[in-house]
Amino acid sequence: MALTTNLSEGFKKYNLLSDDLNSSIKMVNSDNRALQFEGITNIRKILSVETGAPTKEVVESGIIGRIMEFLSWNDEPMFQMESTWILTNICAGTTENVEYVFGYGALDKIIDLLNSPAENVIEQATWAIGNISGDTENFKTVCFDKGIMDKLLELDEKFPENKQLKKNIVWIISNLVQLVPLAGFEWEEILKSFPLIKTSLLQEETNEIFTHALKSVAYIADSHLEEVVALDCIPLLVKSIKSDVANIIQHSLKTLRNIINGNDIQLQSVLSNGEFLPQVLNLVLHGNQSIRKEVFLIINQILKRENENSVLIIENENFMKNLRKSMGNEPREVVENIYEILDGLVTRASPEQILRMVTELNYMGCLAVLLDHEELHIKQLGLEITLKVVNSGNELPDDYNPYALYLEEGGLIEKIILLTSYPDIGDLAAIILTLVGIN
Repeated sequence: MALTTNLSEGFKKYNLLSDDLNSSIKMVNSDNRALQFEGITNIRKILSVETGAPTKEVVESGIIGRIMEFLSWNDEPMFQMESTWILTNICAGTTENVEYVFGYGALDKIIDLLNSPAENVIEQATWAIGNISGDTENFKTVCFDKGIMDKLLELDEKFPENKQLKKNIVWIISNLVQLVPLAGFEWEEILKSFPLIKTSLLQEETNEIFTHALKSVAYIADSHLEEVVALDCIPLLVKSIKSDVANIIQHSLKTLRNIINGNDIQLQSVLSNGEFLPQVLNLVLHGNQSIRKEVFLIINQILKRENENSVLIIENENFMKNLRKSMGNEPREVVENIYEILDGLVTRASPEQILRMVTELNYMGCLAVLLDHEELHIKQLGLEITLKVVNSGNELPDDYNPYALYLEEGGLIEKIILLTSYPDIGDLAAIILTLVGIN
């Protein structure tokens, strides 16, 4: 009964919207300015509903041509603002909607509105450009070609106290930097925005201007690492991984990972920050899977390239225990990242450090998860690391390999015996059993 009621209410709401839309379209197509303005205001409100906006119906009504006319009415700034707002909402939808609006020459008219004497018209124009630039690569390129960067930076200088406008400008830049490849003319244009990006990074973390600037830096670091390092933003990025906001943490980690993947000087510029590694290790159990993945990728990169900080990872009391806790809920791709960490730890650690990881830090628990994994490939990875651990026992000073005992205590012997019957990995399991004296 409740479902029927909800459906009935939904149809009633749709019919009301449809009737209101048809009536408003007639107003817009009339010759009476008061009715025209009421019509476009109504359409803007109809398109601004949270769900079920009749965007398709507006596009198919043929009214866009009329809206284009209103954009040219320089003596009617409220017409321009409401009309631009309509286009903004339409361009927030599908690529097809953006292409349809673009086909009417809307972008040129909207860019012209950046010269309006009315600040609210300018703001609304930047909203529309933000939605257009956030769509396809083609639209980003067209925005660059039309000289949008110079116009945005001029606006920022002209209206330094307009926070909404600044937020929109930095948002547009964060869309444009996602162009692939970011090179040539487009890159030269982005370089012009660096002073604004740098000052935007000094905003409060809760400020959306900061978030958009941080996102820009994260994408720029994908292809222009030296320029990002030159921004001297590493302390800020490390501070930002303490944030309570997931996308701020993610953008910061992504940028730091790119820097770590750079040359040795760039790597050390991150690792020399004493807060960086402890903060990263604390995120192993973060509730956001994308953040955990970034953390694992960073740790892998450190273990592959850097010895001094590898020791800090190996000897961290909580890291291995937290890693074990996180493993059960991770998808295959992330489990493979964790395997690389476990392998990297064994590769970097001394025999004595490996023994400590096994006896005190629950390393065997991590291996057990790999051996129990449903995918054969992951089981094989678990066996390969187990073999390395067992072989490391031969290098301990007492000429005694303790890993037969520790494999038994950790419940791994039984798992390895079961794996001897598996195709492709059975021989590897048998080798491990032979090494620990089980035939």
